[in-house]
Formats: sequence, C-alpha cells, structure tokens
Amino acid sequence: MTDDDLAERGDANLFESWRIMASAAASGHVEEADGLLLASCGVPVGPFNGAFITCPTDRPGHAVSRSVGYFGERDLPFLLRIREGLDRRVEAEARAAGLVPVEPLPAMAVQLDELRPRRTVRSMQIRAVRDAAGLRDHVSLLVAAFGVPFELGMSVMGPGVVAKGLRPYVGYIDGAPVATAALLVTGSTAGIYNVATAPYLQRRGLAGAMTLHVLAQGAEEGCVAAILQASSMGRRLYELMGFRDSATYLQFASP
Repeated sequence: MTDDDLAERGDANLFESWRIMASAAASGHVEEADGLLLASCGVPVGPFNGAFITCPTDRPGHAVSRSVGYFGERDLPFLLRIREGLDRRVEAEARAAGLVPVEPLPAMAVQLDELRPRRTVRSMQIRAVRDAAGLRDHVSLLVAAFGVPFELGMSVMGPGVVAKGLRPYVGYIDGAPVATAALLVTGSTAGIYNVATAPYLQRRGLAGAMTLHVLAQGAEEGCVAAILQASSMGRRLYELMGFRDSATYLQFASP
C-alpha cells in the first residue's frame, strides 16, 4: 500500500466523519459540490465548523469565497482545511482572502498487518456505547480532555452521530469511566477518533489500549488500514504502534 493510497484513505474517512458529525448536530448543516465539503456543526467555535477541499478544483477562488460566504451567512467562525500539496492554488487563494494560517493537522496511518502490539491494561474494561449513559460517559471524558463545555460536546457528539455510523467506546476501571476512543469504518479503512484519557490517568497506557481495541474491531470487519489525526501528545504513542505520517492538513482560520 503506497503513501498516496494511505493519504487518500485518510481523506475519505476524515470527510465522512465530518459529514456525520455536522449532519447529526442539532444546528448542523452539510453542503457539498465541486470538490468542496462545507460541514457546519452550528456552534460558535471554529474547529467545529469545517470547509474541506476534497480534490483539485478548477475554481480555487470560488472554493474559498464560497467557504467564506457559507459561514458568513451563519455568522460562524470556521477552518478551511486542505491536504498539503493537493491544490496549491487554493492555499494561495485562502491567504489572499485574508484567512489566517494556523497550526497544521498531522495525519498518520498504518497497515493493520504492520501494527505493533502494545501491552493491555488488565484492569480496564472496554465497552461499546449502547445507551445514553454510555454516551454521556464518552462525552464527559472528551470535554475534560479537550477543555470544552459539556453542552457543546453533546451538541456535536449526540445520539445522531452514533446512529449514522460513528461508534464510540469507553474504558472503565472499577466502574469509573477513564478513557475513550471511537471507530468509523469506510470501505476497508478504520478511522480512529475521540481518543482521550481522564487527566489524572494520562501516560499509563490507557489511550494505547483503547486504540488497539478499536483497531481490533475494525480488523474483524475487514479493515486493512487505519488512519487518525494525531495530537502532539499522542504522536509518540502512535509511532510506537507502527503508525507513520501519511498527510498534513493545512488549516486556515476565519479572521
């Protein structure tokens, strides 16, 4: 499997995750045409509203102006994201339109037959979310890890997201929720999302155990590769598991 193959798998899975999240959000909306995916979760936080360039476009200026107009009509901040090197003209148009380059989003991937085993956490029981209580546990850990209000977390990670195919998991120790991860399968690709650990239990192997559990679920369903977007904190963990850099998503914020 080539690096280009892995990058394209990552694109497809990431775009689908945003279609799901935005279409399921209470005030969300999705529009897609001519290589431009506009996905609004309807909340006034830029990272929850995305414009994605999904393929090279004949009208790079229009793609940028439509993104600005779409979110301007909704009075929402947003991030325009494009895989580095996909279409340099869009990058130039984004800067010309006054969008502000911010920290890029690194993507990583692994072929599942090259995944390196990690130690399990025997004291942690991992469960798929199947009810409202489990979903609340999942979201509670996410918002604690990423510093956003619980209500905002529930507005973009509610039951509708699960119904549309994103599968959240929660790890429990002695009955207390301590770690999360989520799986999205597109074709034969397992997308890993929502990896988080209770702040007081970080760096004890919980995130790695959650990730491996979710990957095992994907493998059972025929997945042959996995993708994720890595935080600076999680990057070393994923490298040890066999993940490697597959793409970089440039990000441009609304001013």
